[in-house]
Amino acid sequence: MRGSPPRRAFGAADLLIVIAVIGILVALLLPAVGAAREAARRTQCMSNMKQLGITFHVFAQRHRALPSAAFYRDDSSIAAKLSTIVPGSGGADKATRAPYSFHVKLLPYFDGEHIVDRVDFKNHEAFNAKNSSLATLRLPLLNCPSFNGPEYSGGKDYTAKAKPALTQYKSIGATTWAALDDPQATAKDEKTGGGIHPYGRVRLSDLTGGRDIGAGNTILICETKEPVYAAWWDGTTAAMPGFHPEIDDPKKTKAPAINYQSVKNRFWLTKQQFGGSEGMLWGPSSEHPGGVGCGFADGHTEFVSNHIEPRRWAAYITRGP
Repeated sequence: MRGSPPRRAFGAADLLIVIAVIGILVALLLPAVGAAREAARRTQCMSNMKQLGITFHVFAQRHRALPSAAFYRDDSSIAAKLSTIVPGSGGADKATRAPYSFHVKLLPYFDGEHIVDRVDFKNHEAFNAKNSSLATLRLPLLNCPSFNGPEYSGGKDYTAKAKPALTQYKSIGATTWAALDDPQATAKDEKTGGGIHPYGRVRLSDLTGGRDIGAGNTILICETKEPVYAAWWDGTTAAMPGFHPEIDDPKKTKAPAINYQSVKNRFWLTKQQFGGSEGMLWGPSSEHPGGVGCGFADGHTEFVSNHIEPRRWAAYITRGP
């Protein structure tokens, strides 16, 4: 009777083969896992903007207009150019004090009543002694889960105060930097001004096409990965332009307006637009590959491609057609 054949031992070579196969499988699976995680984060980001869109509608129904991007304690919008205001600033002259942002207006509509009750509206500026601590509060609804930057602004303008928490959701106040710094152009010209700008309130019916059609084609808020001038509390920087600073006329440009960094100057040159001591790095931008999330005036959200045609983008970010 023959005995069983001897079993071959599991050698070092076999172990190396198994390890190599496992490594290949892991290498194949990791991108898929990463993509799935990013898809989930992007879905959450769009959900955040969807919730903010609902708050805009509730606010507009109660106040008959959308909020201004910036306001003072007497509920007035700013009248001075942004270039005269330093982010986070106080002072005797109302025109040079940092105003509150539209996010503060929306607090009661997304479970922020406990914060509003603590706001000191006795002084015009948003960054008085009492309010500076409130500005450091981080609100999950105002943050994109894909954002890889800091949680708080390290800007030099906030050095003497508590560092304010950042948001990744700003309004698009106008087409260009020049328009955003011009109260008359932004507030009165529907072809340059956005739905939420610093110089007044806009009614949904003022959007071209009326409440339903115009609202569905007008972007109110957009993502940004700005790491310095994006404090959710500060109305000075609550609105951003839709085009980069090298563009004066959106009708003539073929350059991308989303996820753009200037080749000639990698900063957005904050000093040219408001009195900040540093440059603002990003306008409409996101960590999501290929584009940026946007919230429209009718409450729906869209992921807008980096390669959107500039004229279509200009129509989206303004009150006009």
